Amino acid sequence: MMMQIIPLSPWKAVGTLPYQADFSKHMQEGVLLPNLTPWFDAEVPGSIYRDLMRAGLIEDPYFDKNSLSCEWVAGRWWIYRTTFRVTKEQTTRPLVLHFGGIDYSAQIYVNGVALGHHEGMYIPFEAEISKIVKPDEENILVCVLEHAPLADAQPGYTSKTRYLKARFNYKWDFAARLIDLGLYEPVTLTSYDNARILSHFARPVLTNEGWKLLCEAEVEAFCDHTASLSVSLSVKTKNGEVPMQEQVSALLTKGIHTMSLTLSLGENEPLLWWPNGYGEQVLHDMTMTISSESGVEDAVSHSVGFRTLSYEHADGREDALRYLVVVNGKRIYLKGTNMVPLDCMHCVDEEKIRERLLAAKEANINYLRIWGGGHLESETYYRICDEYGLMILQEFTMSSSGCDDVPSRNPEFLALLHEAAVYTAKQRRNHVCLTFFDGGNELTDWHYMDTEDHEGHPATFEDPTLAMLKGVLETLCPDVQMLPSSASGPNALLKVGDTGNNHDVHGPWGYMGPYDHYRYYDNSDSIVHGEFGCGGISSLAQIKRIFKPEDQHLCTAFKNAAWSHHSGGWDNYAFRERVMFGELYDIPFEEYIKVNQFVQAESLRYSLESNRRRQWKNVGEMTWQFNEPWPNVQCSNVLEYYGGKKLAYYFLREAYDRVLVSLSYEKLFFTAGESFTAGVHIINDGADAPYTITCTVKTEDDRVLCTERFCGEAKEDVSTCCGQINVQLPDDLTGGFSVIVESQCGDYTGKKEYLLLIADKKLPVTMSETELLSMSMHKFHPRHLDEENRADWQVVSRYVDRMRALYHAE
Repeated sequence: MMMQIIPLSPWKAVGTLPYQADFSKHMQEGVLLPNLTPWFDAEVPGSIYRDLMRAGLIEDPYFDKNSLSCEWVAGRWWIYRTTFRVTKEQTTRPLVLHFGGIDYSAQIYVNGVALGHHEGMYIPFEAEISKIVKPDEENILVCVLEHAPLADAQPGYTSKTRYLKARFNYKWDFAARLIDLGLYEPVTLTSYDNARILSHFARPVLTNEGWKLLCEAEVEAFCDHTASLSVSLSVKTKNGEVPMQEQVSALLTKGIHTMSLTLSLGENEPLLWWPNGYGEQVLHDMTMTISSESGVEDAVSHSVGFRTLSYEHADGREDALRYLVVVNGKRIYLKGTNMVPLDCMHCVDEEKIRERLLAAKEANINYLRIWGGGHLESETYYRICDEYGLMILQEFTMSSSGCDDVPSRNPEFLALLHEAAVYTAKQRRNHVCLTFFDGGNELTDWHYMDTEDHEGHPATFEDPTLAMLKGVLETLCPDVQMLPSSASGPNALLKVGDTGNNHDVHGPWGYMGPYDHYRYYDNSDSIVHGEFGCGGISSLAQIKRIFKPEDQHLCTAFKNAAWSHHSGGWDNYAFRERVMFGELYDIPFEEYIKVNQFVQAESLRYSLESNRRRQWKNVGEMTWQFNEPWPNVQCSNVLEYYGGKKLAYYFLREAYDRVLVSLSYEKLFFTAGESFTAGVHIINDGADAPYTITCTVKTEDDRVLCTERFCGEAKEDVSTCCGQINVQLPDDLTGGFSVIVESQCGDYTGKKEYLLLIADKKLPVTMSETELLSMSMHKFHPRHLDEENRADWQVVSRYVDRMRALYHAE
């Protein structure tokens, strides 16, 4: 008899104080008095906060400052309860109870009998319960979810980490303190016969004889018997689908065994899987089955992607690690972004996961760094990345936190981390999107832990915690390269001018002003720019959803508690827009949003394009950050929590297009009468193709200052400088001017507009000491506050209107 899934009744939950529950008959009968809450409906998988919201026991924590009044939730115990029935026959067979994900620690009971204690996210809990259940009667399953552990927020001490739990929930610079709890993966009860598949690996390998699928199954035999492992594969070829099958048998004794077989495709050449933007994401259906004389005992099915994966040095950089990804023999530029968790409350909604990842795909992104202060993402997440061609760098759940950033050596934590690494590797290695692992975010070398510049020295595999992870992954995921951390050095932070030491670097996280920003990026020599970004305000639509009417106006985190609560570390008006355009408190709020979003978009566009103009010396870049896990009023994301897209989203999409025509210019602010010079560059991901580029420089009143036309052949994967624009700006020019770039390369056509500004306004700005400190932290350095000329915000507003009309008309 094949395995059977036994249904569980809908879950209920109730809140108690720690240790208050009576684990006797009252637990079985559902009587717990006195209680913190009544019993209420609970979703599994899910988050206790969503359940409490639906029950009317807490207000929406994402509105105003409501999350502050929800912080009690993490300090309580939450008792989940459900029931099930089994037949007498099922009690004679192995009954396996499986909790896929528990956040964070719990005690599990069936019919009042303790099954065990669980600790740690990313590690399942299992128990065999056939001797405990009662046939043809109601059986009671209870999970007592304990209070969340006390762990470091940001800032904090990474070296003191004791718990295997996502750090960002404790407060980060893009999220509130909302310490999640819940059963965030499915809970299943399965009746097996003679054996089951614990884990499996279907590994495509290209040999001289053609493609082979190396298959391995970790099988648990519940009794001595002869079992067969079979693999069926529906191979998609250019001539249609070809069904293939292979089988092997073995005598199994009770216990755990590894069974292996090789399925050779022979002359059947599978259609290949490509990263987004480089080809199709062809996936082939595979089923792995364990069976015996009594029939099928267990089976797993998923898609297989055929592709070769290798790593090379960046051009001329044999001194560095092999950061350059090669798929199917083609070098792939990592058009990346950093993904933080999709929600502060566990996101288990496939529709929402798909929506967020589709937004990344449509932005021409092909590479996601899953940030180490968040989650080891779900099977659903990975499956969709397979479908969308989104390569993944999966970090383990360790992160810098400010006070020190050294990987923990706590023995209890290391035991949990090792168990999670083994489980994660076995689960995720079947996904074709998996491209890198690393030990965590911005981990640093313990030799520098007590030094002032401790954040500047990335950890290496000399660190025993990272060496342990490397050993696990090299054994279980032999095709996937592991890095010690991101950044991986030698510099942790990008230091322009420190030539040769900026291999895999982070920073800066802001716009450095209308002069310095351009010089900085034009002189970078990073190989991988793993994190950099710029804050930007959210749309008015999102702001209206999170603020009361009285707070829906321009303000700062220094002056308004609601803004402070939803700003994280990304408040920028005081030292950025005000310095560039003068005081803006009196303009309509919607106009200010345009100005702020322009600065973020301009900052990211120039950073992205300057890195890509160095393509193959620079092999990849990841913006910080793509999404946000709760709705901020301002943050460094480009996709808002409620789905809105900032202007920077569209500029990022253009920078990652398969053909990039890009301008290099020395600054954003100009004066009337000076000369404007810009380099014109083209990067073509596709086959060699002729190009024509027309650049028109014109004023706001449509005076054409010059038109330049460039023609040539865009070589595949080569960054080419096509020439320069040179124009003398009129002495009477005010406001600003634009460069309209129209391009054609093979079958590609594009049009974009760069806005440059005339800084001719004498507007005084006075800074407080706090604002000057904030400016310094964000690397925004105006030359002379009292003397510097400022630009006209209205020019920016009209430009943003044109851009919005262009993008929304698509």
